[in-house]
Amino acid sequence: MENEVKDENKLSVRHVILLIIAGIFLIIGIVLGFINLNVIGLQKENHGYVSALFSISGVILYFTALLYQIKQYKLQVIELRKSIEAQTKSSFELEEQRKILEEQKGVLIKQNASAQIINAIDSFNQFKSRNGVYELIEKFLKGYNQKCTNNWITIERNYSKDNEAGYKQYALLLANNFVKELSEFDNASIIRKYVQFGYNTLYLIDKHNPILKDRHYSSLFHCQQNGPEMLILYISNIASGMPLYSNLEWGFYETKEIIEIIFRESIIDTEKTFNFLQLTKAFNEIKQND
Repeated sequence: MENEVKDENKLSVRHVILLIIAGIFLIIGIVLGFINLNVIGLQKENHGYVSALFSISGVILYFTALLYQIKQYKLQVIELRKSIEAQTKSSFELEEQRKILEEQKGVLIKQNASAQIINAIDSFNQFKSRNGVYELIEKFLKGYNQKCTNNWITIERNYSKDNEAGYKQYALLLANNFVKELSEFDNASIIRKYVQFGYNTLYLIDKHNPILKDRHYSSLFHCQQNGPEMLILYISNIASGMPLYSNLEWGFYETKEIIEIIFRESIIDTEKTFNFLQLTKAFNEIKQND
């Protein structure tokens, strides 16, 4: 850039010099037109000299104008180059700003999703506390557990421990007993609302999982439910007429905990009596059929 500036300065000096020379020739030509060259013994008329001087002046002026245009062209090229560099820099800065805004947008979306989930879980816990859900569930389970225990005693006589059909039948009995017991329960509406509220919260967590890209909120929800509350949420998932939640993960440990709660007042040793894998399979088959 410094060399270009120096060249421009030199060109300006040349331009001035050429203009001065052209002016000198022009003045000489004008003056010569009024001088009688015959006096000094050159010729009678001086039109040829004047024309020649004017022609030289014209050529010099033309050349000067050409140099001036070249200078302007160079200046335009420099300005264009600067403009391109500025636009390139501006485009890069805009792209960086866009990336920053996208990152900020992503953070805000995640924060909003997290806030919605936390508020939903908190509201769910407040609902349980306000309506005495735990006490109602314990009251409900007294009759339900007794029926389910008696059903197993009957099934155990007819099927071996690892018989798949026996576990399928028992899983269906657990679901049917739940529906029947709930229909006779005084506060059935609160139990249903509890289940619906819980499933709605889980649906909200699932909705935001692609944004949050983790499942710790689902774990947070489940860890805040005690055993009896968890039993109601899971058995409701296979009981007809109850709200459904298709993504409820029913595994070995969920089955084991449910059976231990059902038989907690029984002398039956659930570890030795049940094949939890077979029963888990039966539960999932019923859920899928629903």
